[in-house]
Order: sequence, then C-alpha cells, then structure tokens
Amino acid sequence: MSRMIDSIYSCPVSLFAVLITLLLTPQSLPAQSGAFGGVFDAGALVAVGNSDAARPGQAVAILNNPAQVVIGGKWSAAAGYHRLYELEYLQRSWGAAKFRGDRWGVGLSVSRFGKEEFYTETETAMAIGVRPCDRFAFGVEVKNLRLAYTPDAPNYVDWSAGIGVVGRPLSAVTVTGTVGGIGLGNFLPGYDLPREYRLSAAADLAGDIRLCGSWTQQEDDRDILALGQRIGLSDSFAFTSAVYFEPARYALGGEFILSGQTIYYTYLSHSELGGSHYLEFEVNR
Repeated sequence: MSRMIDSIYSCPVSLFAVLITLLLTPQSLPAQSGAFGGVFDAGALVAVGNSDAARPGQAVAILNNPAQVVIGGKWSAAAGYHRLYELEYLQRSWGAAKFRGDRWGVGLSVSRFGKEEFYTETETAMAIGVRPCDRFAFGVEVKNLRLAYTPDAPNYVDWSAGIGVVGRPLSAVTVTGTVGGIGLGNFLPGYDLPREYRLSAAADLAGDIRLCGSWTQQEDDRDILALGQRIGLSDSFAFTSAVYFEPARYALGGEFILSGQTIYYTYLSHSELGGSHYLEFEVNR
C-alpha cells in the first residue's frame, strides 16, 4: 500500500492525467470520424497510447515496430484476443514471439481478424533487427496479407514491408519511429495498402511511473494523437490509461504480473458502438 501511495503522489502530473482519463466518458468526447478508425491490434499497446516505446523489447511491441525484436530480454512471447465494439463479426486473435541475440533479433507474428461467415483477414509478419550500439536499434519487416470475403471465395494476397527504429537518447527516455504499408506487390484488385507513419515516446519517472504517447499519420491524412501512462502500484499490478484524439476515445487497463508472466486487460471506448475488450497474455525472459 505504501508503494501505491508513493507511486501516485510522487508525480502530480500523472495523478492529474488519471483524473482526466476517468472524467472523459464517451458522452463527453466529441464525435468520432469513422466507425473503426484508430482501433489497434494489441490492447497492451492501446492501453499506453499505442506507444511501442512504452513496451520496450516486449512481444506485443513488435506488432508496431520491427526494431523491438532486438531490445529487452532474450525472448518474449504473447497472445491475445479481442472483440471490437461487442460485434460478433469483428474479432481478432493474434500471437507474436521474438528472440534476441547480442546485437540482432528476429520475430514472428500472426493475426486473424473477422469471422468466416462474413469476412476474414489473416496477416503474417516476419521481422529482423540489428542493434549497432546500445542506444539505437533498426528493424525491417515483411507482411503477408490474405483476404477472404466468404468461405468459398478465393483468397486475395498482398505483400508489404515496414521499417522501424528505437532510440534511447537518455537512460529514462525511449523514442521510436516506424513506416508501414510499403507495398511490395499489389495483388488485391482495386485495393492499395495504406501507408502509415508513427512516432512514439516514453519517459520513466520516479515511483515506477511511465508517461508515453504516440502520433500516427495515415495515408488518408488523418492524424491520431494519443497520450498514456503506466503506474506500477505494486510488484504484481500496474494501472494503465490513455486518451486518444481524432477519433476521440479513452482506454483503461490493468496488468497482472507474476514471475515474468503478464496478463493484460484493456477497455477501449467508443461513443456510438460500445466498448472493445482486450485480453492478452505475455511471457518475458
């Protein structure tokens, strides 16, 4: 209990952010642009403002940034499931794993979205990264995307690439950048993969507090800004929260930690369609 109190009161800015997050209900947020815009794959990232800088070297982070494969511990694996907006046909399940050597790392992720009766999207990504010095890492990834609109319809296939960097200008500060959706072969008739640019940052403060955020620019010229935080309330539990702008929504989450194993639960709001619930499990070594 004393650690919980010290963690909160050691940073008034963080306490203020918690209060703002809790007060921002879906009714008080402005209208959103687009039904599904700004919903991301992993709740562990959604809960910290979609900032992979806040999850350095974790398996969930390689979903956003291939350079994360060469950061952190020797290996990490994670899996998750969520249903968007409580709609049966908007389901996603995914798994990811990474292995790190001294100055290199590799990772693999697989995700499946949708439901066979309606539409399915299967994505497989392979990442490789190098770390030329202790404060900088670079990674590339190749993604294979398969779309099917009915169980009997043929699959449409596309390939894309992405690049990412991770830097630590200060021991307590991490910054990252990614470019995704670089087309390698357009095999989807009349469909172009959207290009996406993202910057994220995270800063560790006293009392096991991490402030973080991200800025995402999508090819349709929509910018998504997010601010988040993680507060370690004990050795086995952490509270996370984030606020998103354009489209506006909030996320609340909890982390249950035991011997390098973490269970994540995240709730993401939507003013019109209801909330999204994320449940994930991760092992870090």
